[in-house]
Amino acid sequence: MVPRKLAPLPSPPGTLVDLDLPTIDASESFVRIHRLEHDPAFWGRTGNNRFDSRTGDYGVLYAAETFDGAFIETFGDVSPRTISVNSLTVRGVASVSPQKTLRLVDLAGAGLSQLGLDARICTDDHALSQEWSAALWAHPARPDGIWYAARHDAEQRSVALFDRAASAVVVRAIGGLMSNPQNSVTARAVDKYGFALLP
Repeated sequence: MVPRKLAPLPSPPGTLVDLDLPTIDASESFVRIHRLEHDPAFWGRTGNNRFDSRTGDYGVLYAAETFDGAFIETFGDVSPRTISVNSLTVRGVASVSPQKTLRLVDLAGAGLSQLGLDARICTDDHALSQEWSAALWAHPARPDGIWYAARHDAEQRSVALFDRAASAVVVRAIGGLMSNPQNSVTARAVDKYGFALLP
């Protein structure tokens, strides 16, 4: 029997602007891992990440519901499964605290089906994800960002906030990944995700 081949995911339809977006409300704090040399409130316009703007029209800040989610989103693509002490030492953790209820497009639950998508929008190459990001950002409903499943741990939820939400969140540095007491949480995540720690 020939395995079933999945049809490619669609680009955003022209009628998207007329649809009610599937959204969730978010008011709890998120966790963000960042390079200590940079301000933790980095609204990136590099085009390098999954839901970035390819044209730089808007910035995106990435965070996660939990520390584990932020950790695996940061280090999940490391291959082979090794992390150097230095790569941990140069990074820190921050909290991202909404000052109002945020409206996030649901790409982690039923919203996928409602938009004609599936989980590949959160795992495949970035080009189509960025196309959808731009369409969702431009939608008349003006959502604050996107809620999605972490690529390397589908139980974890991540958020890509559009910079229109910058005034609605407070980003506060907590400390380095290898500093007390954060180092014990970091060590647990290294072990949970099966990484070897190298000097």
